[in-house]
Amino acid sequence: GDQGADIVATRRGLRMVVQCKLYSRTVGNEAVQQVSAARAHYGAAVAVVVSNAPYTRAAQQLARTNGVWLLHHDELRGLSRRLKDGGTRATSA
Repeated sequence: GDQGADIVATRRGLRMVVQCKLYSRTVGNEAVQQVSAARAHYGAAVAVVVSNAPYTRAAQQLARTNGVWLLHHDELRGLSRRLKDGGTRATSA
């Protein structure tokens, strides 16, 4: 019932949706698809998947195509700085 987003955050007019995955295996396309749908549903500029696990090659490719950020949970601290610097496009997966 969350429409693909575990977190919907808005700051200074910038809306971001986040899908969180706690997996013991790699994270696949489904997480990218979910957060992409959530971005459209909530009108967000930024879509992020955060996980403790690595991402499949297919998920990385789909994320690049759809402008979704794939982050390891250790990278969350840098997310705020990335957004402050005006980064709303996914630059790496």
